[in-house]
Amino acid sequence: MAHYQQVANRFLHEVQKSPEGYDVALYLLSQDSLTCKYFGALTLTVVLQHPGLDVAQCQRVVSTLLTHIGVLTVDAQTTDRNLFVVRKLMSNISLAYLKYHQTFNNPIISFVQIFVPDVPDHAGVLEFATLMANFSFTQLALLLIFLSILVEDVSKSNDFRSAIHTAVRENLYPLFLTVYQYLAYIESQNQLLQELDSQALQTLHSWMVYLPNVNGDSLYEDIGVLVDFLSLHFKDGISGQDQDILESIKQTLIIFNEVLELNANMLSHEQKQALYATVLGTWGTQLVDTVILNVEDDFHEESAAYIDLFLTILQLNSIRLSKSILVSNTQAILALALRLTAVEGTPIIDELISERMLLFWEDFASVYEDSSDVFDTFFETQEDPQFQTKFEAEKRRIFDTVARIYWRKLRLPEPTIYGQIRAEFNAYRSSVADFFLVVYSLLKAEFYQLMSEFLIEGSLHLSTSTEKLLDVEATMYILFKINDDTVYFESQANQLAPFSQAIFETGFLTKFATFENGDSMYTTVLATLVQFCSSNVFYYKTSSGSKHLSEVFNIIFPLLLNSKNTTLALLASKTALRICEESSDHLVDFLPDLENVVVGMLKNPEMDSLIRLRMFNAYSVIARSIQNVDEHSKILHGMVSAIASAASSVIESISGSLENILEAQEEYLSSLLSCLVNIAKGSSISDDAIDEMLVRDQETYRDFWSRDPYMIKQTVFSIVHEFSLTNSALAQKPIFVEKCTLILKAGIGERLGSGFDVGNEAIMTYALALMEVTTNANTVPFIFGLVECLVSVEYQHLDPAMMQQLVQRIFTNKLAFLKSDPDMIKSAIDLFSKVLECKPSLILYTEIFRCTILQFAVEGLAANELFVVKSILRFWTSFLGMRRGTGEDHAECQRIFTELNLVEVVTSELIASFVKSARSNLEYYYSVFRSLIAKFPMQFKTSLATAIDEATLVQKIGTKELELFVHKLMVTRGRRTANEVLKLFWLAANGFVEYNHQRI
Repeated sequence: MAHYQQVANRFLHEVQKSPEGYDVALYLLSQDSLTCKYFGALTLTVVLQHPGLDVAQCQRVVSTLLTHIGVLTVDAQTTDRNLFVVRKLMSNISLAYLKYHQTFNNPIISFVQIFVPDVPDHAGVLEFATLMANFSFTQLALLLIFLSILVEDVSKSNDFRSAIHTAVRENLYPLFLTVYQYLAYIESQNQLLQELDSQALQTLHSWMVYLPNVNGDSLYEDIGVLVDFLSLHFKDGISGQDQDILESIKQTLIIFNEVLELNANMLSHEQKQALYATVLGTWGTQLVDTVILNVEDDFHEESAAYIDLFLTILQLNSIRLSKSILVSNTQAILALALRLTAVEGTPIIDELISERMLLFWEDFASVYEDSSDVFDTFFETQEDPQFQTKFEAEKRRIFDTVARIYWRKLRLPEPTIYGQIRAEFNAYRSSVADFFLVVYSLLKAEFYQLMSEFLIEGSLHLSTSTEKLLDVEATMYILFKINDDTVYFESQANQLAPFSQAIFETGFLTKFATFENGDSMYTTVLATLVQFCSSNVFYYKTSSGSKHLSEVFNIIFPLLLNSKNTTLALLASKTALRICEESSDHLVDFLPDLENVVVGMLKNPEMDSLIRLRMFNAYSVIARSIQNVDEHSKILHGMVSAIASAASSVIESISGSLENILEAQEEYLSSLLSCLVNIAKGSSISDDAIDEMLVRDQETYRDFWSRDPYMIKQTVFSIVHEFSLTNSALAQKPIFVEKCTLILKAGIGERLGSGFDVGNEAIMTYALALMEVTTNANTVPFIFGLVECLVSVEYQHLDPAMMQQLVQRIFTNKLAFLKSDPDMIKSAIDLFSKVLECKPSLILYTEIFRCTILQFAVEGLAANELFVVKSILRFWTSFLGMRRGTGEDHAECQRIFTELNLVEVVTSELIASFVKSARSNLEYYYSVFRSLIAKFPMQFKTSLATAIDEATLVQKIGTKELELFVHKLMVTRGRRTANEVLKLFWLAANGFVEYNHQRI
């Protein structure tokens, strides 16, 4: 059936585009079926869109359209039945006007001729106005519909420089105004029917979307008639029972808002003042009382229309309002804004207004915050010496009132309701919190103190009042948001610390010690409590704040050990880690308690991996703050041994089926290794800390780790071996190999040694052994990455002979395997690039480099994978540059290029790769070209000329242009200007044109 319909549609479309299309349209329009009539109108659309249609043919089509509209609208009943066909016919008239507006002078007059045939084609405004008085209700409605369709189609022409807009301004707009002059007249006589008024407002809305957007010669400033018509809808009282009146008011408010948002200058100063006085004055107050604050009826659309206009007016006048808060008129406006903000109901569920009003209050507060210098000048100009005091007091009163409103709005709704709107309500709370940040910046410590006192007072009644619990939660939420946003500097922390002290010293946290983690509301309260605790890290650093850390951990530890609520446990673990990182010096005494928690997590495979990892980090951070190396190493030994024991236990339990290890078991083992990685990172001592140590302390530290009395290095290495060498099945798991290499990387370069600094030779031996057993291509990049890291940090201490042996066994002997996967190719070439960058002599003089590595790098230029090509290009840049190379190294580079004829080989492959590269990747090639030009100018010039003397390039660019390209490129001598020459060559080679350039 669908197939036949497609065939029929194709056939109809072909007929519509054929020379017989016009006749087909007439036939269809003459049928009784409305569907046939509509397809007839649609066929005329195709006829009008035909590129070969001339003016005479267009006039014939328009005449047909007008005739059929007349037939289909002989009376009201006929019009209603045929309206959807009539609308399509009207749209066709509009299309004809858009195509031939130079000759089709006035479609409005043509349309009116349907009802009054003897109207002259060039009838003026007065003549048109006379005609209007004799139109029936149906004819006026049809005219309004046509005006709406006409301007909507014109609006689709986004080129406002088009002559069509001048034609509309000069020919159509005066008649459009005349229509609304007449409508305003009959409305003043109480003769405008509601249905006609509704259509008039819809049409006016279409025009008001168009008019403010027109620029250039077609500016519309004379809209007084339209404003007068709209304003008539404000003259009557407001009744919540008359739906028709409310619908008209809604449309009126929407139109005025459209004008103010798109081009407020269309309204004169007087018109704006009149509008503001209406919307913000008695009429607006009556609408708010009768409709917006009426909780018994559903007036969402009317409320939204008023709020939109209300906010637009306030935002346009925010500067003026901000300076006149002591003026009674402004105070009345702000009082109305406060009433709207405080509308009853739960945000998102019962009311949407407070969220909308938030935009204004935040902007209003920002005026004061961003323009303090302006207000300083403003105060200086006032004669009243008490003016500033009164002004600041009023500003404080306003924002204190707003803050109290939103503080109540922040309260959690009933659990069942909250569950339905959790995401939306949380987004609302976040927006409100952003507002409170602005309020805090204005009211400073006074506001924070007020919130703190609310929190202390409310916490006294937690066990007896759910209302107080919700108040406390809302207050904690505000304070934690302020803390997190503002406490970056010591001065800010010092300002807020006394308030935190006042809160904690009341025993605030103890009120939650026996708090039940029950339904979603209580869970949310606990989540906010944890975030509040986290945000007070600045206070825990103080001597008074550190005393309360035990109370904080009494809240946090039970939550992170509670497997029933993973979300809350994750939040608690995040907070614990943050506190430990920020206050580690005060937490050494907590290590035994924390050790019990960490070991318990370590032995529990069911514990969330991220929580386990965070707590190990927390433990490591505190342990790191212990200055005594022996004390610290004992703790380190305990952690490493516990991980080794837990890992061995799991591996032994599944030793017979390591190939079929369960996902949960793999995740647990991976988590253990992650813990070890983070212990390794956390146990290192920074260069700054080393520089602050006495020389004898450095020697003591170095000697200790040289002896390693607790055999931590051996334990670490045994763990690494067990996961990546001893058990072949585990060694093929990329996640385990990655973690093992990260553990070893963490110890590389430790100036004074550490429990993870196993030594360069041990790492190289490990890499060799691991490469021998691996069969999984995905593990190889981690092996090469480990060696690359070693070279990057320890290149001065590496032995060329050992490096040659390493390269032979992990690269040359595995070359066929490496070439099977682009990721392995990249990792290998990255290693060699790093060697050439750091210490070229480690591989430069070896036969492997000349015979194998260079061939590998040349072949890599032809790779299809961008990430491989980028690494290859980096290799050639490193080889040609060798920034850390000696004079002898550079001389060897010259010999290699000369003896192996590398300039010609590399240039040929480089040009081929460059031409086929994407434009966004050209910059990766530039440095190689420039290095070749600078280092081997004569050889490169000859090689380049040979490489581009290729049939395709000659055909696309031309021989002379190619010669000119070589000349221009060599003139740059490898400087940055070569980039532009190369880019223009690439454009020409690929058939593109760069603006402002015609030649290479």
